[in-house]
Amino acid sequence: MDAGQILEILTQHRDRLHRLNPDTVQTRLLGRLVEDRRKAVELRTSHVQALGASLKEYYPQALELTHGNLSSRLAGDLLIKWPTWADFQQAKPSTIKRFYYGHNVRSPKAIEHVLALAEKSPALTTDPAIVQSGCRLSQMYARLIQALHPVIAQYDQQIQRVFDAHPEAQLFRGLPGAGPVLAPRLLAFFGTDRSRFATALNVQSFTGIAPVTKSSGKSKVVHCRAACPKFDRQTFHEFSRLSVRTAQWARNYLDYYTAKGKKYHTIIRALAYKWIRILFKCWQERTPYNGDQYMETLKKRGSIFATWHLQKTS
Repeated sequence: MDAGQILEILTQHRDRLHRLNPDTVQTRLLGRLVEDRRKAVELRTSHVQALGASLKEYYPQALELTHGNLSSRLAGDLLIKWPTWADFQQAKPSTIKRFYYGHNVRSPKAIEHVLALAEKSPALTTDPAIVQSGCRLSQMYARLIQALHPVIAQYDQQIQRVFDAHPEAQLFRGLPGAGPVLAPRLLAFFGTDRSRFATALNVQSFTGIAPVTKSSGKSKVVHCRAACPKFDRQTFHEFSRLSVRTAQWARNYLDYYTAKGKKYHTIIRALAYKWIRILFKCWQERTPYNGDQYMETLKKRGSIFATWHLQKTS
């Protein structure tokens, strides 16, 4: 057990403990900002899910009226203006058209569908107890969602300012799939202290990307590490998932193991394991990642991940 090992180190091997050396203020600020932003996004997501559950009880047509995007400005304004299906059905077609035009929905087909829905679709329920409580709850969630949009936008702006001014930013800015959200998160994780991790395996184990293997006799069990910083593990998992869009070797890696029947998230975790080795070396050597150079290295090694996409089409 991880907890047992930690207790053993604390009680019997204190000589193996080292003083914590905080990273720069800039790095620690960036780390706190990206984690706080994630909390705000998760809070908004929870409100969106709760709003969807509320609407399904009394006003399921709203899901179609908002194209399923309950976090949009259109959804918030629609639910505040027409909190029940009866309210929406009583609106004039010209009013509905103006509303959608004002929210950049100008497709005649989309608007005709909305008007036909208002004319023909019956209410799920007319029970006042359900409708009146449901519309109040839905409007509350809609307002909370709308209030979080500018908060998250402000986080994005501040994170971008701190990231752009950071001396290590050039190592993470051009990573495939990183973008304005994940590049700062990766920078905040690695920071500026090169002595923090001795090897890439230390990073892989610390973040929970490296699996835990337990052997006893003839039995062998491999499972995910439970004791790890979940936000950091999530960062590498998300980065690896997004990297397959623009990094050909990563796309080949995913396709190759998918064809072999491996599960998607198992492949992404294994891909994250490989990415950590690459990022660790770039970080240690202060050299930005070069995708073309890495592909050439894979080709020289005869790696299947450099040519898999060509073999599939041949």
